[in-house]
Amino acid sequence: IDWAKENVKKFLWSEMNCFDEINFVGGMIDSGAELKDGTFALIDFKSAKEAYFNHFVQCAGYDLQLSKNGGYSADGQKIFILEKPITKYLVFPFGGKELKAWEQIDIAQLKRAFEGLVIVYRVKGLLNYNH
Repeated sequence: IDWAKENVKKFLWSEMNCFDEINFVGGMIDSGAELKDGTFALIDFKSAKEAYFNHFVQCAGYDLQLSKNGGYSADGQKIFILEKPITKYLVFPFGGKELKAWEQIDIAQLKRAFEGLVIVYRVKGLLNYNH
């Protein structure tokens, strides 16, 4: 709450569904906010003790889906369209001693990482490689 009072101009969504048919991925984004500096941030909460690389790659996947198709309710109704691009990913790992936001702003590279991992996952499945 203290972090939000200090940093958030307004929250944009909470627990919103997203998808991408071409990449055959989907998920539920925890939250998004317009920060007081005018930037849009995608926010994810994790039970881990700290934020990891894969948490930010997951945020990038959500960002790609949301930017492409918008956000949806649980019953499939389109309920949200981004007004401007997300420029920050924030992960709050709540399993540690101190609750703080871990931040990434290299959005383009994280999106590339997500897209690359989707390709690797698909190729691995096609080759039926289980080692």
